[in-house]
Amino acid sequence: MKKLSSIIGILLVTLICIHAQNKKLPKLTGPYLGQKPPGIAPEIFAPGIISSEGVELCISFSADGRECYFQRGRKILVTQERNGSWTPPEVASFSGIYPDGDPFLTIDGKKLFFTSERPIQKEDDPKKDTDIWYVKREGQEWSEPVYLGNKVNTTNNERTPTIALDGTLYFHVFDGKNPCDLFYSNFENEKYSSPKPVIVLNTASGSEADAYISSQKEFILFLQDGISISFADENGDWKIPIRLKDIIGSQYENTWPRVSPDEKYLFFSSFRPDPDHPNTRPPSIYWLSFEAILTEINQ
Repeated sequence: MKKLSSIIGILLVTLICIHAQNKKLPKLTGPYLGQKPPGIAPEIFAPGIISSEGVELCISFSADGRECYFQRGRKILVTQERNGSWTPPEVASFSGIYPDGDPFLTIDGKKLFFTSERPIQKEDDPKKDTDIWYVKREGQEWSEPVYLGNKVNTTNNERTPTIALDGTLYFHVFDGKNPCDLFYSNFENEKYSSPKPVIVLNTASGSEADAYISSQKEFILFLQDGISISFADENGDWKIPIRLKDIIGSQYENTWPRVSPDEKYLFFSSFRPDPDHPNTRPPSIYWLSFEAILTEINQ
């Protein structure tokens, strides 16, 4: 009973904070919520707007940089630039009932993939594992969520879907016991094929997770001893991963890497302190120049 009261109290505080935050939202204009572009040093993204006192993860932008989806807690939120200014973040139309997360907006903006514990049939109980779902753009609205199917989804946890321009799906699987591994599935005849492991990147003893695939499959970012990047060779095979922790910050836990559609910025979630939280804080979203990272790698 005491635990339930504590949970209710936390939820009430969170709702009050979000309400106050939305009420005080300043007028923001321009791509990426009008934030000043970062350099090579990671900076918290849109403090008090996107990055709040809650848990923020896994951000995804539209190709024009004027539509943004991200995970806060176990809900997917959206903010858009309308009539010259950004709207306060609000729960997306397809989220808010079941535990949802890992939003990924395709480069053409026509589909948004995410993970959820929602039941496959509405009359069933919520699932105990996460599956991959998507919604389709219907005018200015999103469709009802569509289950990706049993070829991709299993009784394990499928997480962090990311889609290349040709429809290839990358994601990771966690069975609750063993380390995570990366998988991919080809989009053929309007359906996804049976997933295959990314053998060249998966390790026997380590964990590989939270992939981001570039639109042309030129590079892939994922977790492997921190955030790492692998580039494709002329045959499309993945090269030896390069670890980015010395650039991003090796003393912090950094997760959920995502590159903006224009490939100018790297976004990620990080459990790092700030002046208001000198010891630790819930994960917030940070960003830095991806172009500067590539320059650093080339040097």
